[in-house]
Amino acid sequence: MTILAVDDEPGSLKLLLEAIDEAIPDHGEILKAQSGEEGLRLATTTKVDLAFLDIRLGDMTGLSLAKEIKKTNPFVNIIFVTGYSEYSMAAISMHASGYITKPVSAEDVKKEYDNLLYPLKVEKNDLLYCKTFGHFEVFSKQQPLVFERSKSKELLAYLVDRQGSSVNRNQLIAILFPDDSSANQNYLTQIWHSLKNSLKSVGCEDVLIKHFNQYALDVTKVKSDLFDYQKGDPVAINSFRGEYMTRYEWAEDSIGKLYKD
Repeated sequence: MTILAVDDEPGSLKLLLEAIDEAIPDHGEILKAQSGEEGLRLATTTKVDLAFLDIRLGDMTGLSLAKEIKKTNPFVNIIFVTGYSEYSMAAISMHASGYITKPVSAEDVKKEYDNLLYPLKVEKNDLLYCKTFGHFEVFSKQQPLVFERSKSKELLAYLVDRQGSSVNRNQLIAILFPDDSSANQNYLTQIWHSLKNSLKSVGCEDVLIKHFNQYALDVTKVKSDLFDYQKGDPVAINSFRGEYMTRYEWAEDSIGKLYKD
C-alpha cells in the first residue's frame, strides 16, 4: 500500500505522519508533500492507494488536488484533513472516503482507515475481490477489472448477490434484460462468454460454475465485502452505509436483507 500525505504546514504534516505510523503500522510506503503541486506530481508518478489531503494548501485547495488525482486514479481513497469545518459538506459531496478535523490523532486516522470507500486489505492469494457496497466494482490484485460488456459485469454482480446459489437461463434473462423482449438464450450465451473472457484475462475464470441450465459463482474463490459482512467482519459492517450495487434496480431487494442481518 502506498499512502500520500499533503500539508503545507510542516508541523501539521509531522503530526499527520506520526498519527499514520501509529494507526496503520503496516502502512507500506508513505509519500509526503508540502504543496499541492508536489502532491500531484507524486500521485501521477506513483499509484497511490490512500491520500490524506489538507484542504487549505498554499497553491491550490485539497479539493482541487483530489479532483486532479482522481482523473488518473479514480479508485483512490481520499481523506481530507482540515482545521476548517465549513469544508465538510464540500468533502462529502466529492464522495471522499473520510474527513478528519485538526489536530489529527491516531484514533481519527484509525477510524477513517477502517471505513475506507475502496478496499485495501486484499490478501496476496486472493485474485478476485468484488466490492458491492456503493457501486459494484471488481478488483484483481487490487487493480480494477476491465469488462468487454457492461452486461457481463452485471451478470457477475448478480451471481455475487446470489452468494453461490444457482440460477437458470430464464431467470438471468429476466434480470439482465427486463425491458427487452427480444433478448434470448443466444444473447445470454454471448454475455456469459464475454464474462469468462474478462475473468480469464486475470486467471480467474474458474470462479464461474455452469452446469446444464444452471449458473453460479464459486464463493470459495472470491472475496467480497458482502461475504465479509455476512460473516460479521467489523470492517465490512462499518463500510456498509445503506448503499448496495446502486446501479442495478434488482439489487434493491437485497438491501432489506442486509439491514436484517
